[in-house]
Amino acid sequence: MKTKMTIEDIASKAGVGIATVSRVLNNRGYVSEKTRAKIEEVIKNYDYVPSATARNFAKKESNMVAVIVPEAHNPYFAAAVEGISEILEQQELLLILCNSDKDSAKEEKILYTLKQQELKGIIVTPAIDDLDKGGLKEYKEIVESLYIPVVFMDSGLNFYEWDVVYFDNIANSYNAIKAAIEDGSREIGIITGDLQTKTARDRYKGYVQALEENGIDINEKYVYHGDFTVKTAYNITRKMLSKGKYPEIVFTSNNLTTIGFIKAVYDAKLKLGRDIHCISFDKLDTFEELKYSYIERNPLQMGRLAATMLMERIKEPELPARKYYMKSKIIVNINR
Repeated sequence: MKTKMTIEDIASKAGVGIATVSRVLNNRGYVSEKTRAKIEEVIKNYDYVPSATARNFAKKESNMVAVIVPEAHNPYFAAAVEGISEILEQQELLLILCNSDKDSAKEEKILYTLKQQELKGIIVTPAIDDLDKGGLKEYKEIVESLYIPVVFMDSGLNFYEWDVVYFDNIANSYNAIKAAIEDGSREIGIITGDLQTKTARDRYKGYVQALEENGIDINEKYVYHGDFTVKTAYNITRKMLSKGKYPEIVFTSNNLTTIGFIKAVYDAKLKLGRDIHCISFDKLDTFEELKYSYIERNPLQMGRLAATMLMERIKEPELPARKYYMKSKIIVNINR
């Protein structure tokens, strides 16, 4: 009698991921000879017989691609989704957009729901944080169990098993602060994002590195702890300005933080670019007439690239996992 084992059991006993076992069973994709031999030995020892579903998985036909983002309302991710949509439309594929609200538990529920669908692939910006080691391990197992091509977009997590397209948060922040210093700024504050997230920590890390390497001490009074939202940034800035003593320039850690900051400066009857300066992580198209500095990224192009990588992965599943770093530039706009 055959042992009633699942592909998850085989993966566990072989000490590999579910996706790796799937590649061996379907004889598709790269697996090292050593790993392949280990998996085949487990299969043989336990007399495992794959189900018809597992054997025929690669033959599924679908015209749907799911996209999961943490903030669907954020113009940055809206632009990325637009770029994805452009590529999918060329391939006559439908886009299913899911919003995780930066909630990893909600994202897991979304993934479990999508697991029941016959999707061609998934593009996702994960809400999970690398500090949650147990959660991260479980998250990877869920992604592996989807058995479809996955591309991670705008993620700084070390997902070496999958294709990733991203912007370097540490380098971008570092370069922005360095540019402000080279332009003559010395008193540089920051409104951080939620430091429980890797994105916020990396952007803060770049800020700190740039100051330290240029001999500028960190003034803790100029480090304002935010959460990447307009409301919090607005309240922080109003309180900052009411004290009368504030930094010459403030680094706002994302576009929504910048919006809150600018609104507060405006409501305080101060002039941005004269009374206080701003260097923003991302450009705001709605504030082009204002004088502020920014990191210019192209989320539209990032979305196009993520979708293109997914199409290539679908066509050639044996490709080695790829990691693509998106370039950006610093625009300094400070009046002295």
